[in-house]
Amino acid sequence: MDRRRILAGASAAFSLSLAGCLGRAVDPIGTWFDDREPLPVDPPDDLPEYHRRYSPDVSVIDYDEADLGDVVGYVEPSVRSVELGDAVSFQLHARTEGGLVTNPVGWMLLKWERDQWFRVAGSGGGIFTSTVVEPDDSYVFTIETEPVDAVLDGQLAETELHNDFDDVPAGNDLTLTLSGLGGGVYAFSRDGWLPEESSPEFVFHTPVYIDADPLYVTSTKAISETEWDGDSLIAEREPEEDVIFGHTGVYVLEPVSETEALEPEPLITEEIVRTVGGLPTAARDAFALYQEYDPDRVEIRQQTKDDPPFDIAKPRYYTYQDQSFRVTTDIIEE
Repeated sequence: MDRRRILAGASAAFSLSLAGCLGRAVDPIGTWFDDREPLPVDPPDDLPEYHRRYSPDVSVIDYDEADLGDVVGYVEPSVRSVELGDAVSFQLHARTEGGLVTNPVGWMLLKWERDQWFRVAGSGGGIFTSTVVEPDDSYVFTIETEPVDAVLDGQLAETELHNDFDDVPAGNDLTLTLSGLGGGVYAFSRDGWLPEESSPEFVFHTPVYIDADPLYVTSTKAISETEWDGDSLIAEREPEEDVIFGHTGVYVLEPVSETEALEPEPLITEEIVRTVGGLPTAARDAFALYQEYDPDRVEIRQQTKDDPPFDIAKPRYYTYQDQSFRVTTDIIEE
């Protein structure tokens, strides 16, 4: 089937869902010329259902799929392909008479892998603030990517915001640096709503391609020593800061069969390296050591004040690279 016909149908369906979401007509202003540059690789073949899992009523405005001349706004990338070490900017355009409201820190970076989207940076919310993007104006969010050499050498993967937070609500454009990314199709997303509303109605979703080698998991520099105990590998991590009186927390990672894994959460490498979604840094160390040594069990031990250690009170189950895993924690009293 011709792709233009498919996109036309998708656009019509989107327009109906948008009207249903707002319950009123919204007329975009001005004219718009379709000069979109395509992704250098085949784009994901579905609309971004990731957002609807958490906000079922939100209207997703996909840069590649929507009729951008007939929407309230859209996020335009400065480039469709970026190499690590370079930057890509995402410009939110408002195309309604009253403008758009957005939460400057309500952004996410997703990665497409294994036929679904995974969040690898940003929270999509957290601290709530807002800024108004005036009609025919725009708001720019720039991501500077870092080469992975330092991360592969054990440095923590970080998100560094270049703005003072006091500047954010004033509507100043945002710039940040991300490390710990591998090659593949990503998507930048942020929320928005009309000025007369009080909560997000839209998610603006814009895919880009990072032209780089695949990422792989390495342990951090916090691992001070490792030793074998039978078929189990035990690793000591440097104590948490300011721990004088505490106990030894144990993070245990062990492979299990598919039938033993209860509702496992799928993971990709960027999630582990960047420790998102509630993963502690010990998880990166555990997965890295498992891949390097192939033990029956990995124990990461660290002095901590936390109880439960690593904020894990009950078993968690994951799948990573076609293997199921169970994570548990324990405390060794001194």
